[in-house]
Amino acid sequence: MKERPTDAPLPPLRDAIAEKAKVSPAAVDLVLSEIGVGEERPTRRADTLAIRRLAFSGVKRATKYKDGPYQFTWSDLGPGLFGILSPDANQIGKSTVLDVMVWALRGRPRSLKPEVRAWIDEVELEFTIGGERYCVSFTDLDGVAQGKLVLQAPGPARTLQTFKGEDHFEQVMGDLMMERFALQPIPNVSHTGEEASQFMHAWTAYVASMFIEGSHPAILGDVTTGALWWRMLQLFMGMPYAATHMALRNAVTLEQAQAEGASVARGAQARYGAEIKHLEGETRRLKDLLKQEAGIAISAREMDELSTQNAILLREASDLQVRIAELEIAASALRTQRDEARATQRRLKEGAASRKVFAGLDPVCCPRCASAFEEARSLAEEAEGRCAVCDRSTLNDDAEALEEALEAARERVEELMVAEKAAQSRLDEARKELSSVVKSRTAVAVKVREAETQASAIRRRRELEDEALRVAGALDQMKILARKGVPEHSAERLVILKAAEQIAEARMKAASAHVMSKLGDEMVLIAQRFGFKGLESVTVRGNGIQVSISGVPSYYSKQTPGQRLRLRIALVIAMMRMAHDTGFGHHPGLLLIDSPGSEELSELDLLAMVSEINQMAEETPNLQMFVASARGNLLQSAFHKDNLILPKDAGTMF
Repeated sequence: MKERPTDAPLPPLRDAIAEKAKVSPAAVDLVLSEIGVGEERPTRRADTLAIRRLAFSGVKRATKYKDGPYQFTWSDLGPGLFGILSPDANQIGKSTVLDVMVWALRGRPRSLKPEVRAWIDEVELEFTIGGERYCVSFTDLDGVAQGKLVLQAPGPARTLQTFKGEDHFEQVMGDLMMERFALQPIPNVSHTGEEASQFMHAWTAYVASMFIEGSHPAILGDVTTGALWWRMLQLFMGMPYAATHMALRNAVTLEQAQAEGASVARGAQARYGAEIKHLEGETRRLKDLLKQEAGIAISAREMDELSTQNAILLREASDLQVRIAELEIAASALRTQRDEARATQRRLKEGAASRKVFAGLDPVCCPRCASAFEEARSLAEEAEGRCAVCDRSTLNDDAEALEEALEAARERVEELMVAEKAAQSRLDEARKELSSVVKSRTAVAVKVREAETQASAIRRRRELEDEALRVAGALDQMKILARKGVPEHSAERLVILKAAEQIAEARMKAASAHVMSKLGDEMVLIAQRFGFKGLESVTVRGNGIQVSISGVPSYYSKQTPGQRLRLRIALVIAMMRMAHDTGFGHHPGLLLIDSPGSEELSELDLLAMVSEINQMAEETPNLQMFVASARGNLLQSAFHKDNLILPKDAGTMF
C-alpha cells in the first residue's frame, strides 16, 4: 500500500495499518495499545529553558590556590551568550561551573571530579520554562544529594517534589523536563544472550546533547550507537510521526528478537529432551557399576570415614597421654604432701610423750655439765613456778595447745589421703580410657591397612561416585531448563507491527523532507558565519550527515575537529532559529560549550566564531548559551561585559 500524497487527508493510522496487514481494526487497536501508540497529535509549541541564577558553596581543600569556605553566585542571567573566561589558565573552576549547571538540571553529575564534588556542600539553581520560574536546591553531604524542586512563580511558591539520592533526583528533574518540553522517551532494545529487553533513553540523554565539549563523533549528544542522535533530532524538531515510528520500530525489533528467541527455545527444548534421556541412561549405568564394585572394596565414603575416625582417635590418644602425665604429677605432689604431714604428726606425738617424762623430774643440776643448781634457784622454781633448767613457766601448762596441733596434723593427713585417693582414681580412669582409645585406633588402623591393599578398587569406586554426582547435577540442570518452556509468539502481532512501522516511517518522511532540507540550509548559513570555508550544503539523514565542500561530497565524520565543532554548534542554533520562525520545536534552547579553543582553531578563527555565536544569540531570542574558555584575553571582546565572569583575586572562579 502506498501512502497518499501529503496534501490529501490521511486515513486514521489504525485503519491504514489494518488494511495493509489484512487484519481487523480491533486487532490493530490491541497491539498499538500494548506499546502505547495512538493516533498522531498535532505538534504543540514547547517553551524554552533559561537559567536565571546559579549559586553553590562549600569548603575548598588541598588546592594550589586559597583553601577554605567559598560562595559562588551568578545572577541576572537570561537568553543570550555568557562567558566563563580565564586568562590562559586551566584548573581554576571554569568547567565546574558548567558541570554544576548540568548536575542541577538533570539530577546527576556529568563529569564532575570527585575531589571537586567534595568541596560542594550546597547548590541552588533558578531557571524559567516559558512563564514559569523554578528553583532546585540541594545539599550534597557525604556524596548524597538531598533537596527539593520549587515552583516560585506564577502564584505563591510551592514545593513540587523532594528527593534524596541521585536516582530520585534524576527522576524528579526528568519528570518535569520531559513533560514541560513535550519530549518522548527514546526506546532501545538490549540483547543479553538469547534474551532481548527494552530500555529507554530519557532526560539524561537529552541534556547530554546540550553540552558540547570538543568535536565528538556524534553530532548531537555523546552516544554514537543506536542512532540516538537522529532520534533526538527528530523529537527536538517535533517531526510528525517521529515518536510513533520510534516506538513501532523498537517494538518490531523486540518482537523479532523474541520470535528468534522462541525459535531458539524450541530447538533447545528438543535438545534438552534428548540430553535428559541420555543423562538418565548414564545414571542407570553408573548405579549398576557401583553395585558391582560394592562387593570388591569399601566405598570411597567409607574410606574417608575411616581416615577421619583414625585421625580423631589419634588426637584423643595424644590428649589422654598429656592428661595422664598431668594427673601423675598431681598424684605425686599429693603423696609428698601426705608424707610431710605424717612426719609433722609424728614429731608432735613424740614431743608430747617427752613432755610427760620430763615434766615429773626435779632437776638439781644442769643436764649438760652436771653443775649443781643453787638452792635459791630451786626455791624460786617452787615459789614462782619457773623451771630451774630453762626458766620456763611451769604454772601455765600448754597441753591444750599441743592437743590442738596434734588434731590439726591428723586432719591434714586425712585430707591429703582423700585427695590422693581421688587423684589416683582419676589417673586410673584416664589410663583405662587411653587403653580403650588405643584399642579402637588399632582396630581402625587394621581396617585402613586392609583398605589400602584394595587401593585400585577404591580409586575406581571413587571415580564412579564422582561421575555419578556430576551426571546427577547435569540432569537436574537440564530438567530446570526444560521446565522453562517456550515463550509464546504471535505471528499476527509481528505482521501488524511491521505494517505500522512502514506506514509511520512513510508519513514521517513525507512530513519531514522539507523540514530537514530547511535545517540543512540553516546549518550551512550558520557554519559559514562561524568560518567553515567552502561549505556549500548539509544533508541530514538517519545514516549520517553529508556535506559538500567546494563541490566535493564528504561526511561529518571526515571533517577536522574544528569543522565538526562548528557543525555541532550550528545544528543546535539552526533548530532554535527554525523553532522561533515556525513556532514549533521541543529543544530547550540551552547550549553549554566547554573549551572551544582546544579544537585546532587559530586565534582569529576562534574569536570570529565566538563573535558570530554572540551575534546569533542576539538574533535568536529563545536561545541561551554558555562558553567556558581559558583564552579569555582573546575572547573578552566577543562578549558583553555584563555577561562575563572572570577569576577572582585568588586566581579561581570561586
